[in-house]
Amino acid sequence: MATGVNGVRLSTDRYYRAMSTELETIFEPRGELTDEIEDGLTRFNMAKLGGWECHHIAVSAHKDGQLVGGVSGTAQWDWLQVELLWVEASEQRRGVGSQLLTAIGRAAASKGFPNAYVTTGSWQALGFYQKHGYDVFGQLEDFPKGHTTYFLKKLGSA
Repeated sequence: MATGVNGVRLSTDRYYRAMSTELETIFEPRGELTDEIEDGLTRFNMAKLGGWECHHIAVSAHKDGQLVGGVSGTAQWDWLQVELLWVEASEQRRGVGSQLLTAIGRAAASKGFPNAYVTTGSWQALGFYQKHGYDVFGQLEDFPKGHTTYFLKKLGSA
């Protein structure tokens, strides 16, 4: 027997098998590696949860033929994750963001995903999401340095 972390005893075979695993660190990995990792996690989740419905959703806003904003997210397990929401500076405070957020929420709800969650920073749009019925359920201080990242959710009729 070998002694592992915190004095936990490991069988010698298990200890050496774990130590023979080779690790490779890659900054900015290519899609192939991240696709393999995602596929492995998906297989694990499928084995535990069975199948589930998943939709990638995007809504764009145009003015005079030019893109002035957009929102995208993923809907699964009764929830819409709002991943990206952007509005051109010249169109901010004109209702474009509200229209985008409402539209993606309605699209997700129409497919059976009534709840939504989003992450935003203290320098971004906390008040905007709260105005739309999102409630803070967590926060990460000093991320990035000098700021706070907020985690918000909205139950029902995303």
